Amino acid sequence: MEEPDKIVAQHNALINARFSFLPLQMRLFLALLARIEFEDADFKEHFVPVSELVFDRRGGSAYEQIDEMCEKLTQFTLYIEDLEEGTRRRRKKPNYQYLPLMSKAEYRGDLGGVLAIFNPLIMPYLLQLRQSGNFTTAALAQLRKLKSPYSLRIYWLLKEYADFGRRTMSVDQLR
Repeated sequence: MEEPDKIVAQHNALINARFSFLPLQMRLFLALLARIEFEDADFKEHFVPVSELVFDRRGGSAYEQIDEMCEKLTQFTLYIEDLEEGTRRRRKKPNYQYLPLMSKAEYRGDLGGVLAIFNPLIMPYLLQLRQSGNFTTAALAQLRKLKSPYSLRIYWLLKEYADFGRRTMSVDQLR
């Protein structure tokens, strides 16, 4: 289904947004990110099998966790700071948006997975990114090696600044 050298991307404002995933939420986010193509102009509903989300199955508890994750993801809010138009710089007087991440996240036991679609309000942060020029790419294979949401977040933050050579952040900024 996926190419082994798949590259995924997200807008730098999303990388810098304040949010905190649980491990299962992180795996679903990565699975959905992997299904977005650079040419996509609109979000599509995607199916993600349980096997892509849960690696250590222990009977029914994994399915209950996925069902609970779907419920929580539909309430999950991103806290995004707008940057100055056409730059990576923060505004002198910042503007913030609170955006729900998902339009739908539905556990389908009959299909053995999750049907999910991103909220259209976050389109500028995941689709048609070449137009903004303010995005970061990463190899999906590298991202999947990271087991913790914190390591994934730090990876994206460092990857964003890889060409600049240095990035300094406080612990509070990482939270």
